[in-house]
Amino acid sequence: MNTLGKQTVTVTYTEGTGEEAITKTATYSITITTLTSIALSGTYPTNFLVGDDFSHEGMTVTATFGNELTVDVTDEAEFTGYDMLQTGEQTVTVTYTYNNISATQTYTITINDIPTKTIAEFIAAGGGKCYLTGAVSNIAT
Repeated sequence: MNTLGKQTVTVTYTEGTGEEAITKTATYSITITTLTSIALSGTYPTNFLVGDDFSHEGMTVTATFGNELTVDVTDEAEFTGYDMLQTGEQTVTVTYTYNNISATQTYTITINDIPTKTIAEFIAAGGGKCYLTGAVSNIAT
């Protein structure tokens, strides 16, 4: 009962003893399918700049089934509800579905405007994603 998916169950019944004993055996399949919840854990990004690619790197999505079996389902989870071109706080919905049963969790991300820096600030910071402002002169090679 601690393994997901199809399991074969064998039932044996014996009546009587000795040479007169009669034994009957039957087998059937059961499927462990009851998804009860998912949980999010790990260290993952929640702050982005507008236009960045969405990432959940570092997150683990763990599914719990009715028999308290837990399974890492990060690769099968679906992440929806965000628009990387829209600034502000957004709710990301994480969904995992097993045998037509779905469980969800949500978390908040923030999409920030790309900062504006002067060329001097950009150079001092060592680069990064920003809009540059200022006059350009004396361009050489």
